[in-house]
Amino acid sequence: MPELPEVETIMRGMAQSLSGHCIQSVTVRRADLRKPFPANLKECLEGSSILGFTRRAKYICMNLSHSWTLLLHLGMSGRVLLKSRPLDIITPHEHLSFETKEGIHFSLIDPRRFGIVDLAKTGLEGDHPLLRHLGKEPFDPTFTVEYFHQKLSRHKAAIKSVLLDQRVVAGLGNIYVNEALFVAKISPFKAASSLKSYEVKKLKAALQAVLAQAIEAGGSSLRDYVKADGSMGYFQKEWKVYGCKDALCKHCGTVIESRFLAGRSTFYCRNCQKV
Repeated sequence: MPELPEVETIMRGMAQSLSGHCIQSVTVRRADLRKPFPANLKECLEGSSILGFTRRAKYICMNLSHSWTLLLHLGMSGRVLLKSRPLDIITPHEHLSFETKEGIHFSLIDPRRFGIVDLAKTGLEGDHPLLRHLGKEPFDPTFTVEYFHQKLSRHKAAIKSVLLDQRVVAGLGNIYVNEALFVAKISPFKAASSLKSYEVKKLKAALQAVLAQAIEAGGSSLRDYVKADGSMGYFQKEWKVYGCKDALCKHCGTVIESRFLAGRSTFYCRNCQKV
């Protein structure tokens, strides 16, 4: 599943290519993603100018001139492709496409159909059912150590599982939680409520550092993910524990282990990340 760095990278690519453009025509090929497309989707998109883009958690928000914002979640395998002209053949698993008057072709491809396409009234996106319960963004100035510590203190579950809860911190996913916990030298199995203030401070810094590095690298290309221009991210080359089972820890030489925690693969160094 594309996580915060991948979604941020795609959003920036869309902003660079589409901001200021006018949507000329919309084609809905399959409206059967995780939930049906809005009945008025085509009506709201066609003729609208694209004013700009933001990201909320793992959602891309495309602001339109007619007081609507398109919400786009890529699910498990969704991809956005932007081309200077339509493809000669229909891309397999294409669900939605549009052309701009300026000559850009947008295509949403989702083989596993876990993505979401929805609409929200501009300015009221935070009240939308998909967004209203999300926690703070990792780079939000109000995401302080005190706020983070207070959030974690309410949860007795393993810190790794708590970090994946979008109500605690928005946008985090399995790859970057594994990596940040390693950088912070915190066991993924440690109870979230047991973390001391200095540990929360280290974890916050690690999350922000890992996410910033991943965004700079264009995300991690794993299975389906590519950037909006079709190129790959390269942060997977920097992974220290994720996907590194049986490799040697780059810090201490201990073998990296893997266990399932709450149904997700969890990678860690038992020497660097003591409980």
